Amino acid sequence: MSLLKRIQDTTLEKDCDVATLLRLCKVFGAQADSAELVAWVGHELSGYPTAGDLPDYRIFRVTSKGHFSGPFGSGLRNADIPIYCLPKKFQDTYRQAAVTESVGSLQSTVERTAKDSTLQIPWPTEAVALFGQSMYENMHCIGAWKVISVSSLRGILDAVKTRVLDFTLALQKLHPELMASQNNGAQLASPQELSQTFNTTIYGSVGAVANASSHVTQNVSVNQGDRSALDQTLASHGIPADGIVQLHEAIQADAVDGQNPAIGLGPKVKQWLGDAMLKVGSGLWNITIETAVKVLPPLVASYIGIELK
Repeated sequence: MSLLKRIQDTTLEKDCDVATLLRLCKVFGAQADSAELVAWVGHELSGYPTAGDLPDYRIFRVTSKGHFSGPFGSGLRNADIPIYCLPKKFQDTYRQAAVTESVGSLQSTVERTAKDSTLQIPWPTEAVALFGQSMYENMHCIGAWKVISVSSLRGILDAVKTRVLDFTLALQKLHPELMASQNNGAQLASPQELSQTFNTTIYGSVGAVANASSHVTQNVSVNQGDRSALDQTLASHGIPADGIVQLHEAIQADAVDGQNPAIGLGPKVKQWLGDAMLKVGSGLWNITIETAVKVLPPLVASYIGIELK
């Protein structure tokens, strides 16, 4: 049985041990020389260093509860906290939970906790002190926490298994021979294929990977004039077909106007980049602002043959 086939079969097992599954993926990533896959597996097995490194399936909406004290011995216990009472810039922070723990820790928690139980993530004491008097009239919050269901942790483990399964299915579609019993190597898939498959199945987009791992350098360049590679890479980043067509029209217009690549990007391409940022910011394109800023200019520049400074 090939390694990829073994990984795929493991995801389908009812009692799949996610940590074991990820170790198999780490071996595959090492054989395939996929730094992105190895880095992701490392974070899942050891935990993520910060919440800013997390993939989307480890962040979900939660409610918060707290204990409150009032005058003359009055008070509330386990009362829902109205998040809208917080300053707007803090509301998302307390509407969401970011889980950084390793899959081993999550599996252990799920196994030893009742199915319908909930867990708590305490609010920072500074937040309780700062916002505690703005929640209920004449009452002060003396303790607050986010409420997380055990099913949410189970959902993280299921998401890991599903994304690994999607990864194997995508590679199988590209290279069916990787599933052959006599094939234990991963070298049949090119680095670009592995990167794009990883980005679209594990993280959902290349942009998410850039945010999730500071240890992996993203490839945001193509060979000069390689339109097929440019189009494919743009599409994998979430740029729609009409946006790609408009980019080529802008590049052609600059060429017709005699724009010299030695002096930088032409005005039509710059306009396309500006319009792209507006569409990203408005949510019309499925790519983050940070990724658009980091990826699109150097990608387009490499295709035209310009070195950005």
